[in-house]
Amino acid sequence: MKTYDKSKINSLYKYFKVPNVSDVKQFRIFENNTEFGDRSFSLIYAWQESFMYVYRVIENTIAILEYGIDSKLSVILLYKENTDIFPAIFKLYKIFSNFGLILKFEYVSEKNILSYETAAKKFNKEVKVFFNPNDSDYFYETTDFLVLKGKSNKKKRGDINFLIRNYQSIEVVSHSKKNNLIEASIDVFDKWCDAHNCENCFYGCEKKAFLRFLEIFDERYNKLCVSYYKGKPLSFALSEYIGNDTVCYYFQKNAERIRGLTYWLNAEMAKKHINIKHINLGEDMGIDGIKKDKESLRPSFLKPKYSVEIL
Repeated sequence: MKTYDKSKINSLYKYFKVPNVSDVKQFRIFENNTEFGDRSFSLIYAWQESFMYVYRVIENTIAILEYGIDSKLSVILLYKENTDIFPAIFKLYKIFSNFGLILKFEYVSEKNILSYETAAKKFNKEVKVFFNPNDSDYFYETTDFLVLKGKSNKKKRGDINFLIRNYQSIEVVSHSKKNNLIEASIDVFDKWCDAHNCENCFYGCEKKAFLRFLEIFDERYNKLCVSYYKGKPLSFALSEYIGNDTVCYYFQKNAERIRGLTYWLNAEMAKKHINIKHINLGEDMGIDGIKKDKESLRPSFLKPKYSVEIL
């Protein structure tokens, strides 16, 4: 794992600023051009503490610096389609070079790699492209996601049927002006935390990230749903519209272990997004159990995320 001189990092950070709640408006402008939740302001703001996110605007782009718990120093570049990203890449390269640091971009889609290569050539630099299959996001057709087709999902369908038979009055309530579900979702999260060890939250405290997310929760883009049984909150899920036809699921927690609850809530959330073409459940991080579960749900495709390094 690469480590960096702290004085260099501190000096580099002086060129950027910490995102705050009011910054969401300028980030939203760019979010119709991305398929990955990693590039959304919601996650950048929510996980700011763990990944030390800061940003600066360079002409028609937003450059977000990430330096997380894995000691990975990289930049996320946000821009509209057909934008010339040369000014941003050139400026960033000069800044990074002044501190003897390598400029590396993360969460680059395959269709945009050429833009980075073209920009680098303008100042006689080459790029190196990296791909880790564990970083690919799982995309599902919403209609397919609802029915859990295939032999691999037979048990899941059975678990959902078990839940419906044994919890006949279970219901899902969506957050709205009429139904404020923040307190109920926090109550579910507290019970989930009580049953889990903090060290298992690999990227830092999930609850802290969730509470920060709620600071910028917007019903136009986000959907918060809570399942109830006999007036008691059992689980919640939080999603976000990104791009033009995709919903990302970010947080989903259960207050207690109940057979079929997770898959049932996922399906109920999907029903509320029936006009959306794709559901993005994120990456598997190379964790075998997560990988098998997401594969069993029969993804329509996996969308790779690339890293691009300026040499």
